[in-house]
Amino acid sequence: MTLLIITLSTGLVALGFYYYGLKKTPARITTLCELVWPASAIFIDYFLYHKTLSITQILGYAYCLSQFIK
Repeated sequence: MTLLIITLSTGLVALGFYYYGLKKTPARITTLCELVWPASAIFIDYFLYHKTLSITQILGYAYCLSQFIK
């Protein structure tokens, strides 16, 4: 029951803000921000927590970048 309350209260509110912001933001900007989000998580994890990526994570991110560059 507690998990359901947490999911509905925090997750639902966050998604509401997210979709409200999407209505106000041009698609180009939204796309770029969505693509930068995983990279920012990698940098934060590396510089704050000193964790490196595994080989499968590096390959996955390289694949994502290759699709963006096409």
